[in-house]
Amino acid sequence: MIDMAKSYLIYLLPELLVISSFCPLKAYLSAQGITIPIMMSSTIAVALHIPINIFLSKARGIQGVAMALWASDLIVTALLAIYVVVMEVRKGGTWKEGGWCEQGIKDWGALLRLCGPCCLTTCLEWWCYEIHVLLTGRLPTAKQAVGVLAIVLNFDYLLYSIMLSLSVCASTPVGLCITRSSCHLGLCRGHCHGGGPWLVGHPVQP
Repeated sequence: MIDMAKSYLIYLLPELLVISSFCPLKAYLSAQGITIPIMMSSTIAVALHIPINIFLSKARGIQGVAMALWASDLIVTALLAIYVVVMEVRKGGTWKEGGWCEQGIKDWGALLRLCGPCCLTTCLEWWCYEIHVLLTGRLPTAKQAVGVLAIVLNFDYLLYSIMLSLSVCASTPVGLCITRSSCHLGLCRGHCHGGGPWLVGHPVQP
């Protein structure tokens, strides 16, 4: 079992590189209110994931299952990258503010000061989950405990995805209004998006 888990994790390592490219692309498009390409590319990847998973699992076993996971994410990343390149070429391919190479050291320093704590807290959150699973494996009834914990964590991931989706839906239009100098409209939308969930959740509080 340990050798199988080790093999699975080794073949899953390319997923780190794929996700590190996918997340910026998704954030770049979501910040502009462009969500249809993300939905379409994800749909195509899900449709291809099933035959890819079946083929690789029969060919390589558990290693193929890990390969199918990052292969599906790679399809999404490639489709989004192609869309962004085509979109930028149609716009002229230039930014008024300048590209990454034109930014000064102070700008990069400000960016790193903002993203550093965010990356650390995100990693600590997921590390806590993994450490929790490892410690659960030391219990007398490790198999049952890890199974129960896996169900709980997967349900937690589902709730997290729902909350993240609501957060993105609420923050993106507010951010677009603010960047377009419509501060009053952005403030009103912010109050509406923030007050709506409070009105729904407040009556059910104990």
